[in-house]
Amino acid sequence: MIEGVHRVIDLGGQLFIIYGASPLYEFEGLPKFIDAIESRGCYSTVIVDGVLPETQQRLSTLYDHGLRSITVSYDTEAAADVSTLSKSRKGLGLARWFRDTFKGLRDVMLVMTLTRKNRRQVMSELPALLAEGFWVCIDLVHPDRGQPGSRCKGDGEGLVFRSAHVEELREFARSVLVGDTSRVLPVRQWWEVMGRFPREMTSFAWKCCDMTSFPSWLVLDCDGTVIPCNDFVPPGEMLKVWELSEQNLREWEERNIAAVRQRCPGCAWGHYWEGVGVKAGLFSVDRYEHRSV
Repeated sequence: MIEGVHRVIDLGGQLFIIYGASPLYEFEGLPKFIDAIESRGCYSTVIVDGVLPETQQRLSTLYDHGLRSITVSYDTEAAADVSTLSKSRKGLGLARWFRDTFKGLRDVMLVMTLTRKNRRQVMSELPALLAEGFWVCIDLVHPDRGQPGSRCKGDGEGLVFRSAHVEELREFARSVLVGDTSRVLPVRQWWEVMGRFPREMTSFAWKCCDMTSFPSWLVLDCDGTVIPCNDFVPPGEMLKVWELSEQNLREWEERNIAAVRQRCPGCAWGHYWEGVGVKAGLFSVDRYEHRSV
């Protein structure tokens, strides 16, 4: 995998987001992985939940190996059950601990999934979280639409924004736009689109594979498999990260793009949308990496 890190960076990769339940659970090799990324002048962040008892100790080790960013899952005080609420509070406490303990951090980010049930709580909490200095990423809840490799579960009944709920989305987007959006992800233009065309979000019809900048990011599975999306595993053969080259990637795209376009169900993932815009030169990569606001 370390060789794969160097190949991705050589191809222009600038940010590694390390996730999968919590990467701290399978800790062996992670410090070396972080070191390989950061020593090349690239950036990394680890998505954590704060549940593992050894979390602080392991994050301290990763900090010593160059980690300067964490991303914490946060479900707000509107969490549906006691277990989720406890996990959410632990996550927020961890974010505060990391922010207050270490020097020279690039960012501490909270990631929130917006649903019909928590939208007003997110509206209420967002200004205070930004005032604490956190970056905040807000993405729409998605249902499982049957695509292979989906990270979503269930039909999202009562949670997902459907066509009948466009005014709820419009209201939320406008509430974001009246505040400071300098440390809110996705980028401000995403919320402007949501406010003007909320049906685009409820249809889940946007496809990054239709963009000329596809692929704008790569997902690297723990076995080294390269996937162009973390919510859809396309058909056909896969590359391994240690096989990556500009030519191999281009040839893979030429062989598989038609099947990807046919089978991808589309989405409304705002961070995907911004990532496409970064590669296309529409948005700042510095902001996407949280090096500037």
